[in-house]
Amino acid sequence: NNQAINTTGCVSAGGGGMRIGDSNPKVLNNIIMQNQAIYGPGIVLNYSGGTFKNNIVCLNTGGQSYNGGGAFWINRNSTAGQKVLENNTILNNSASATNGTGGVLCISASVTIRNNIIRGNTSPGNSQIMGGGTVTYCNVQNGFAGPGNISADPLFADSNYILQTGSPCVDAGDSSTVYNDPQDPGNPQSALYPSRGGLRNDMGAYGGPLR
Repeated sequence: NNQAINTTGCVSAGGGGMRIGDSNPKVLNNIIMQNQAIYGPGIVLNYSGGTFKNNIVCLNTGGQSYNGGGAFWINRNSTAGQKVLENNTILNNSASATNGTGGVLCISASVTIRNNIIRGNTSPGNSQIMGGGTVTYCNVQNGFAGPGNISADPLFADSNYILQTGSPCVDAGDSSTVYNDPQDPGNPQSALYPSRGGLRNDMGAYGGPLR
């Protein structure tokens, strides 16, 4: 419930939940929700590197300016480091900018977008991801070109966005073992709850080794 909406004395206001610039942080295992901003209501990443894993980014609103970017507003590459969005659940964010996106906006930025669920984000432009980015093994509403990407209903089990056992996102992330879910000590071939199925990565915030 943070706000960056007051433009008194400035051109605009962005980064309702987080605003990051000229750095290279690791943002892991957070819930970033119900924030407001005139651009980048969820997270602004400006001339910066950054690694974002196993976060739930949802219900952030605003995004009237600079193409919105309801969940992530990412601007330009940086010598500080790479930009990686991995195993996040990015849902139901909104932006009102005419040609923007309510999901992930990349402005002249190279971003690795892997093993995420990106759905229900709204804007007049009706896109989930806009701009540069390599998108693989993600569940993106209405589809997105890239290896392993799907567009099926993720079948959440509850309001915490844990997956049902029959979800198409279970065992559907990148198959490289470096992305495997944690192992259940009592059942070594199965993932440790709240990951589901076998050891292969589950798309979304509850998949991958850091969840």
